Amino acid sequence: MNSGIADAPAAAKAVANGTATAVAEFAASRRAAALFTSAAAGTALGHLRPRRRIVRAKQRAAAALAPLVPWCGARLEHAPLRTTERLAGERRPTVLRGATVTQPAIAEGLLAWNPGSGLTRGLAADTRLLAADSWLLRDGTVRGFDRHRERFRRACAECGAPPPEQLSAFWREMTAALPRVGTWFPRVELVRGSLQLRLLLRHAPPLATEVRVWAAGQPDPRTVPRRKGPDLDALGRVRLRAAGQGADEAVLITPSGVVLEAAHSSILWWEDDTLCMPPPQLPVLAGVTVGLVQERALKTGIRLAHRERTPAELAGREVWLVNALHGIRPVVEWTGRPMNAGFAVRATEWREWLDGILEPLPD
Repeated sequence: MNSGIADAPAAAKAVANGTATAVAEFAASRRAAALFTSAAAGTALGHLRPRRRIVRAKQRAAAALAPLVPWCGARLEHAPLRTTERLAGERRPTVLRGATVTQPAIAEGLLAWNPGSGLTRGLAADTRLLAADSWLLRDGTVRGFDRHRERFRRACAECGAPPPEQLSAFWREMTAALPRVGTWFPRVELVRGSLQLRLLLRHAPPLATEVRVWAAGQPDPRTVPRRKGPDLDALGRVRLRAAGQGADEAVLITPSGVVLEAAHSSILWWEDDTLCMPPPQLPVLAGVTVGLVQERALKTGIRLAHRERTPAELAGREVWLVNALHGIRPVVEWTGRPMNAGFAVRATEWREWLDGILEPLPD
């Protein structure tokens, strides 16, 4: 859970700000995170080596029942947070030069949710996901939070679990556990097999304002293209291949060569004054951020069109990769094909609009 690398840009930004308050806020928030990480490690160790007889008896009983009752096994695998360390709804005050800033006591890591015990810190990660959703969280503000909730709810319903009342309880506790300070990229998950709900807390990587794309169209490796989660590992391998070609992203195509989307982004492009996207009957993920862009286009009178295009037919056009983390990134370079990128004449204004619709998390 060492976040030193992720903290380096934030530290530089605090110093560049040039005020003592900015530096103090950064130092205080990181100290709070370090203290919480230390406390969580102590709790995990205490969970593995309990001193009280009653706790040891409960663990023996859970071990005996685990083959028949899955949540008993989950109880053994996760260290419960102490009452004073509960994530849901907890706030710790940080005093900064006469002002008090209230924030969640939070640290990076995996939190598993169980009915009754709520969120507990996970000891091991399982990447076999049935469903997942993630978003940019900047100082407690997010875009389209309700849309992310609905997309995750639909994905869970497709998998037949969990019951709606449990999913609602998980979402409430997860929302309360999210940090209100710093830049984060949390992910909610439904795990294959155990059908457990989880929250992965992680710092956001550096945010990009442009993107280089590997244009040698890649066959779509997904097994469930309309649901985020099951194919994240396969898409990650596509991006690794793109990085080997000097690109940040790769274009996924149909067997006939039609553009679908990128490995971790939706694709939009402009043809004259028309904003274009792949037809919805193609196997594409319904992007939350794309939905927000489409809604604004309709409200401002911009024409939308669904069109089938090959990667080569995007040459010279203004092309955007769009996702919840980076927002809108114009393509500034194509690799793998002799293609020129079009000028990004509209991207700046649309990026500013997208940054302006961040809203505070619900209480």
